[in-house]
Amino acid sequence: EQENCMKASIDSVSSEIQQLSREFEAELKKKEDEIEEMQLRLEKQKTRRKELEKHFQKVDKNNFEKQQEENALKAVLELEKKAMALLDNGATQMQKLYRGVRDRKLVK
Repeated sequence: EQENCMKASIDSVSSEIQQLSREFEAELKKKEDEIEEMQLRLEKQKTRRKELEKHFQKVDKNNFEKQQEENALKAVLELEKKAMALLDNGATQMQKLYRGVRDRKLVK
C-alpha cells in the first residue's frame, strides 16, 4: 500500500513536472518570439537610420553647394556693379570731353 501511495505521488509529481515543463517551454517560446520581433525592429530601425543619414548627407551637400553658388553669385553681382560704375564714369568723362571740345569750337 505504501508502494502504491509512493507510485501515485511519483505520478503526481511527474505530471506536475511535465505541466511545468510545458508551461516553461510555452513561456520560453513567447520570450524567443519577443526577442526575434525586437531584433527585426532593431534591424528596421538601423536600415531607416542609414537611409536618413544618407538623406541628410545629401541635404548637407546640397546646402553647401547652394551656399557656394550664392557666394559666387554675390561675387558676380559685385563685379557687375563695379563694371557699371566704371562704364558710367567713362561715359561721364566722354561727355565732359565732347562738351568741352564742342563749347571751345562755339567760342571760336
